[in-house]
Amino acid sequence: MVVRGRTAHALGMRAFHLFALALVECSSPLPSLPTPTVDASTLEVPLVHVFDDDDGRLLYAQAADGEVFSGEHLDHPEPAISRALSITGYGSLFGFGWDCAALPTGEVLCKGDDVAGSLGATPTTECQGMLWSTNPCVLDWTALPDVHDLRQIHGTCGVDYSGNVVCWAGPTPTFPRPVRELTGTFAILNNGDLYSMSGGTPILTRVVQATSAESGGNTSCAITDDTSLYCWGDNESGQVGDGTTTNRDSPVLIGAGYRHVRTDAYATCAIRMDETVACWGDVYVFNPQNDQHECGVDDTCTPLPVVGLSNVKEIAGLSYGFDALLDDGSVVHVSWPASSPTIGTTHPSP
Repeated sequence: MVVRGRTAHALGMRAFHLFALALVECSSPLPSLPTPTVDASTLEVPLVHVFDDDDGRLLYAQAADGEVFSGEHLDHPEPAISRALSITGYGSLFGFGWDCAALPTGEVLCKGDDVAGSLGATPTTECQGMLWSTNPCVLDWTALPDVHDLRQIHGTCGVDYSGNVVCWAGPTPTFPRPVRELTGTFAILNNGDLYSMSGGTPILTRVVQATSAESGGNTSCAITDDTSLYCWGDNESGQVGDGTTTNRDSPVLIGAGYRHVRTDAYATCAIRMDETVACWGDVYVFNPQNDQHECGVDDTCTPLPVVGLSNVKEIAGLSYGFDALLDDGSVVHVSWPASSPTIGTTHPSP
């Protein structure tokens, strides 16, 4: 059973981080890929995409031939979801967790805990979670009934090829169509308008990528088509990046020259156009006794370059550092602080 810390963030309790240790960019359909040959003995393959869950933990990675891998070192083949267009996941402190993948065939396959019917399938057994809790569980990748032709999924909703939003659990959000991508707590329309899943008016326009702290907190960031980075929301640890610890109700321009951003309840990291990474916020989450929430004391309230890290293609998650996919197809895990990080190999380059 995979245990993730969504509830820990939601409660805002740093001590729970230690207790709980234990997205695709949506565009046109992927081109035809060769049917991958699963060879568990060949583990050092170049990776081209990484997927994390709503708690910011690395779940899966995809190789150039479309094969999907999981595991601590991204070396366990997942043939059932080979060539996945999109993978989403949910987790909690109490062991409730599930993953779903959208395939080119139009199917959406899921496995894990059927929390409140979120998998839309008949549970096959009971899973043992933390605190001796048990809950209905689907052990094998199983197709969701009555869910078809979704090209991108997030949470329990997805986008079909016409830009319509379909949800298999919970209400379907209301905002203009067509939708290009669901991400975090947002929807990005084909024209680049950024909407909250609760609807309303556009938060930003001309958005190419966005993120939010789903697993607690209320911090969000977005990048527009001119490489400008905007952030807003909770800013107790300086995670907005505007040099203060003042919460921001509307987007604040942090700077230009960015192409990808990821945020969580306490910190934010972004890839710059030169493939380096900058981070800001509470970069010392393992030292709660020093959490004074003062810029320059224990929090970095403006973007700080991650020393020794370059050639970064994607970043996944911000729980206990973050994972970076490099241009050579390898994945490394980067631990705080950004000024002197520990960089360890998760998946080697071929």
